[in-house]
Amino acid sequence: MKPGKVHPAAITIFGAKGDLTKRKLIPALYNLYTGNHLPASFTIYCVDFLAVNEGEFKEDLLSGINEFSRNGIADKTKWGEFSARLFYVQGDFMKPETYTDLKGKLDTFEKQGTEKAIRMYYFATAPKFIEIIAEALYKHKLCNRPALDRIVVEKPFGTDLDTARKLNRYLGKRFNEKQIFRIDHYLGKETVQNIMAFRFANYVFEPLWNRKYIDHIQISVAEQVGVGKRGGYYDNSGALRDMIQNHLLQLLCIVTMECPDAYKAELIRDAKTKVMKSVRTYSTSQVFKNVIRGQYSEGHINEIPRVAYRKEDQVLPESTTETFTALKLFIDNDRWQGVPFFLRTGKSMPRQSSVIVIQFKDTPHKIFRDDIVPNRLIMSIQPELEISLLFESKVPGLQMKLQPVEMGDVSMARDPCVGAARPDAGDHRGVVFLVRQDQAIRQQSANRTKRRLIGHIAGREGERGFLPMQVGQFCLKRDNRMAIAGDISRTSSAGAHPLRGLDHGIDYKRVAAHSEIIVGAPHDDLAAGTAIAPARIGWARGIPLQIGENTIAALAANSVEV
Repeated sequence: MKPGKVHPAAITIFGAKGDLTKRKLIPALYNLYTGNHLPASFTIYCVDFLAVNEGEFKEDLLSGINEFSRNGIADKTKWGEFSARLFYVQGDFMKPETYTDLKGKLDTFEKQGTEKAIRMYYFATAPKFIEIIAEALYKHKLCNRPALDRIVVEKPFGTDLDTARKLNRYLGKRFNEKQIFRIDHYLGKETVQNIMAFRFANYVFEPLWNRKYIDHIQISVAEQVGVGKRGGYYDNSGALRDMIQNHLLQLLCIVTMECPDAYKAELIRDAKTKVMKSVRTYSTSQVFKNVIRGQYSEGHINEIPRVAYRKEDQVLPESTTETFTALKLFIDNDRWQGVPFFLRTGKSMPRQSSVIVIQFKDTPHKIFRDDIVPNRLIMSIQPELEISLLFESKVPGLQMKLQPVEMGDVSMARDPCVGAARPDAGDHRGVVFLVRQDQAIRQQSANRTKRRLIGHIAGREGERGFLPMQVGQFCLKRDNRMAIAGDISRTSSAGAHPLRGLDHGIDYKRVAAHSEIIVGAPHDDLAAGTAIAPARIGWARGIPLQIGENTIAALAANSVEV
């Protein structure tokens, strides 16, 4: 394939009726189309086993665009043009005739033009179907042109190190490595991409980007939604495998990696791999001290009732799968030695928010009595898409009185030159599928990630326990210790300040000085805002804490002091 040449594109999505297709893929592809980023000749085949009317299927996809696309309601004319190239293909992934039918449609599409089309196959399916679909594509010669054909595999890529290696070997025997895209769509978010530009194109920050000046870094992804229709998948994965091992670790790598020699995919992946090789490996006892897991119970978000996780569809009634995970990591290299990194993610949180907070160390010599709020660089990935800096400033007046203020609010949501809305993360992802870019995750990096972290944490199946958490709340703080979950607020130990995103209810003052994780568990049997002062809690081991029990009593009975 000649560099820069735009070929026709035949896009096939396996798992057409799934949440990912409706919420992410079709809105992304539609926005690419309206922005003239798709080839002039393209078609989209959506494959699923359910028998549905194609017109009703398209109406459902349209509702997904109207609800989930940042660009808002779809244009009627543009949607009509786009949907005319979109087709529903009913077929069982397990049956050969599905692929025979698909092959006929793809061949017919190519015969309409004068050149071969790129064929992209997106696996928006449960992990158990990846090998089945891959084998069928291989046998039916649907993906046998290394320069033109490719497969796209979403997370999770295996459940542990052994299964990830097995899947890599399986795919590697059937496809050229250049055809295999292991996708983390988080890398397509505008603010995430801008982190590299912010770090490596603005040298003013480089002297500060190390253990000498940075106290700690937080990476938090809060999802307001529950598991929804993904209960069957989620109950076998949990927050650790669903979010930590891919999205949050990718963010960790981008924030902490060394500057690559050039802006090239392989060099960037090498830099990320070096970070993962330096992440400290925990023993079992250290896992209990540095990792907590939670599971949401029934509650309300924006006054709308939410069911407990165990009451969600396709979730086991006594499931111990975590819907919230928080952990503290260290990177043992010269730049980051001793700096703690706090990663956390959860579902059914009070609001949707993804934020990276880089907190700098205190002023070594304080001459102002109210110099108590540390400097923070805040990278809001969603919903604000902004980068800002929190610092102390004098309050206007005769007295020398300080207050924290934000500077910057550098918006990544709109183009400053033309005022146009920038594309969603999925829009970038669509570009990745059709032209080679740097979104695929290197096998080596993915494997090391699993070996060093996931294997030590998720592998403790026999000792799984969790803290019951009310829908819409994180855990609370106590004294100067870190409640790693935190509550959702815009106040710090210094009082209110205009920090956007999550402030997490953390006492930022001395968070890095404490090695243990202190957990408070707000629950439905506690009054809102009640300050909890439990004993030091590590891993809630042995008997899972049941929803509806008195939280403090349960913690006292079933938890392990670290």
